[in-house]
Amino acid sequence: MVTYTITARDSTSQDYSVIVTEDKPKSLRELATDKGIYVGAAVDPDYLDESEYAVTLAREFDCVVAENVMKWIVIEPLQNTFDYTEADQMINSQVIKEAT
Repeated sequence: MVTYTITARDSTSQDYSVIVTEDKPKSLRELATDKGIYVGAAVDPDYLDESEYAVTLAREFDCVVAENVMKWIVIEPLQNTFDYTEADQMINSQVIKEAT
C-alpha cells in the first residue's frame, strides 16, 4: 500500500491537500514470477551508467543478455585479436548482478 499527499494552491493562495492511498503496482518481474516465467532484456552496457536505465533493468527483469557486446565482430575485431572490454563491463556491472 502506498500513501502520498497531493497539495495544490489556488489563485487566492489557499492550499488544498488530498491524501491518496493505492496499491503499489507490481513490476513486470513480479507479474512474470507469479506465472512461473522469467522475463529478460537485451542490455547495452553503454547505458548502465544512466540511473533510470539501470533501475528499470534491476526492477523489471530477472535475466539479461548482451545486446551486441558479445558478438564476434566486437569480441574479435581482427582475426586472433580479442577484446573483451565491453563484455567484461557488462558482466561486472552491479546492475546486472541485481537483475539476476
